[in-house]
Amino acid sequence: MNIRLNWLHVMCAGTLAFCLVAMPQTASAQTKAKHSAKRHKVSHKAKTHGRRTRKSHAQVIHRDNPPPVTIEMATPPAPVVPTGPVAGTRYDETTWRGFHSDWNGQYYFNGGKYYYDQENKFPADIPNDFNSIASRFGGVATLDNDPTLVFSGDSGEAYPVLEYNADRYKSDKKLKLKSAFFGRAYFWRDGVRYDRKITVDAKGQRCFQFVKHS
Repeated sequence: MNIRLNWLHVMCAGTLAFCLVAMPQTASAQTKAKHSAKRHKVSHKAKTHGRRTRKSHAQVIHRDNPPPVTIEMATPPAPVVPTGPVAGTRYDETTWRGFHSDWNGQYYFNGGKYYYDQENKFPADIPNDFNSIASRFGGVATLDNDPTLVFSGDSGEAYPVLEYNADRYKSDKKLKLKSAFFGRAYFWRDGVRYDRKITVDAKGQRCFQFVKHS
């Protein structure tokens, strides 16, 4: 009986001693676990905050320096260039020759107008037209039927070169108009071209003379 009691005392004392030893260790383990979990939580928050900070910083940089915007410019349509003349449109010599490199320089006259074709489909804007030149100095009447310019037949009368050079600087309208004509190599009148030639009269003077184009 005494032996059992002693054994129970020993067992109780051992159990008590084990509990006293184990309890601090358990509390220490729990404390360590709590501290570890807290450190993990703090570390996780720090990482999350770092990612948010970097993302926010990247967004700010992106807003401050937006990517270049590519603008596609619309290409204007190429102008339509006619491959040939358009009926009813007036053309000057240069443009008409661009369409007809073999053009011989001849015009067709009908109803007081000039054309490039016999069918009168393409009006011609000719240089040195008689009426156009005269209109700059008061009209044909200013010439007062001057035989050097207003004539019938193939040629007008001779006009001395010395006289022409003197008339160029005079204020008389008739002389100015006359000089304007003889200052040109040719003129057109009623569909006929007259070319300026150099001739010599009976007195041996060099003269200008307009002669029908051959």
